[in-house]
Amino acid sequence: MIQAQAAAAATAREARMRAGEELLGVTLQPTGGMPPEILAAFSAVRRPAACVEALRRRTAEFSPRILILRGATDNAVAEERGIRRWLGMAGLQAVTLDAGSGSAVSDARPDIVIGCGLAALPEGVEAGNFRSAAAILDAGDRIAALEDLLVRKGDAR
Repeated sequence: MIQAQAAAAATAREARMRAGEELLGVTLQPTGGMPPEILAAFSAVRRPAACVEALRRRTAEFSPRILILRGATDNAVAEERGIRRWLGMAGLQAVTLDAGSGSAVSDARPDIVIGCGLAALPEGVEAGNFRSAAAILDAGDRIAALEDLLVRKGDAR
């Protein structure tokens, strides 16, 4: 009975963390370095930060070129701030260009393009895998949305 309650609490805690809720006592590796190796499980104890550490290990295996394309809408800056927070948590870095940059976007040859204040790439712009910032930030499981971006990275070329 106690083990079932603990498992249910751990599952609920992980779901809240994946949705972006800040939890007291959860370390999310604020620096860009590799997280330490996961300790062996002790009596089936689950650590909330384990999913973040696994994501950071996956991003360390390859370094995708990420471009944040900023539109002219009022919420573009707020979306960029939110996306940068999640990319930093995952150990990813991005370059920002304005949506009107034209061929600079195509010349950068990004693997992943995240549109802040944009629902789609501007007409005539060739780029890799596009995802709107709103789709990531509004996802119930933002960590899974980032994992999905990394999985689709190989489809970009």
